[in-house]
Amino acid sequence: MRTCKTAVVEQQHVFPARRGVVWDLRTKGDDGLYGPADFQAPITTHLDTAWWAQMLAFYPDQEIVGTVIDGAQFRAEVPLAAVLNPHLLSVAAAADKIDNEHTRLADCGYYGVSPNLPFFPLWLTAQGSVPKSDGRARPVQDASMPREDLFYVNGEPVVSINVASGAGRRERDAAIAAGAEPKWPHEVKPTTADSNVAPSQEVDALVIKRHHRRPRLTTLDHADHADHARPRLIKSPTPLLYKT
Repeated sequence: MRTCKTAVVEQQHVFPARRGVVWDLRTKGDDGLYGPADFQAPITTHLDTAWWAQMLAFYPDQEIVGTVIDGAQFRAEVPLAAVLNPHLLSVAAAADKIDNEHTRLADCGYYGVSPNLPFFPLWLTAQGSVPKSDGRARPVQDASMPREDLFYVNGEPVVSINVASGAGRRERDAAIAAGAEPKWPHEVKPTTADSNVAPSQEVDALVIKRHHRRPRLTTLDHADHADHARPRLIKSPTPLLYKT
């Protein structure tokens, strides 16, 4: 039975001089103090983002191109508060395997490791596990927590990242339907009939598969094992993201 509940630390719980800022607790400055997070810093990735930007400049869906180049964004407008979600019960059945898997992904450069909270405030996503056929455990994250009724001091409900992100998409779609300028750009998904895209997505995949035989290149598509697919999507360093 789960006994841990989601905890919320709001700005009124922070020293007045430290309020209104997302603090980067990973390293200290020359003065020995922690400083504000740099949301303008480029993402750390193994991808050649300049090359991808050039190669995909024609691509109709520039939103997903931005995800590759600038990092993924949840587009979740939430209060500046720390939301600490407990892990899923399934993590207990494979805690050692999950730890080994996180260590492996960190060694691959997909995860960052910090001896303490990397940022504050932040949003901690619940971790769980799903067994894999090779005996390892696949880490899963539950972005739908908290599920219980929880409220900020001002009475506003504490909603999950999934709910907050979905609200952003619905707000965008409503603005577009009303002829207004949306806060978030509209998604433009390409089709096989698009004149700027190769006539067959299968041909696209074949060309990419052929190209990936060059050294140090890896191709992921729907037919491949997606073991590393999600960690490759680096999160954007924006103030709308409080997740580790």
